[in-house]
Amino acid sequence: MDMLEFTKKILLVFFVFVFPFVVKGNSDTLKEEHIHMIAEIAPQFPGGVEELMWFITRNIRFPVMNRSPQFEGTIFVTFVVETDGSLTNIEILRSSGRLPDDADEQVIRLVENMPKWTPGKTRGKAVRTRFNLPVRFTLAG
Repeated sequence: MDMLEFTKKILLVFFVFVFPFVVKGNSDTLKEEHIHMIAEIAPQFPGGVEELMWFITRNIRFPVMNRSPQFEGTIFVTFVVETDGSLTNIEILRSSGRLPDDADEQVIRLVENMPKWTPGKTRGKAVRTRFNLPVRFTLAG
């Protein structure tokens, strides 16, 4: 069964709210090794939020045995968008709700397979930027 057929039979909705967490910090110096919690221009997935949601919908995979009749929840993943747009330091911040056992691993795999992002910028210079991505799942049979 391909993904399109699967989505016709099961309502699969991903609500992705893209927002950086705001943390106070000293932005007077732009050191290469410093990870910014917020940049003047936030990092962006190629094509923007709509393309990010489409990428997630096309690329998330759960084994058939883990598809319960109904599950829902949110996984908060964090990563660093490097100055070249690559993603590093991928970690799950937390998971909540009724999700399959492998949901965290699937979200990490998803982020690892993302294309390079447009990096965040501060004072016109690309900077390493922490990005937090909450991914909400709703699957009902």
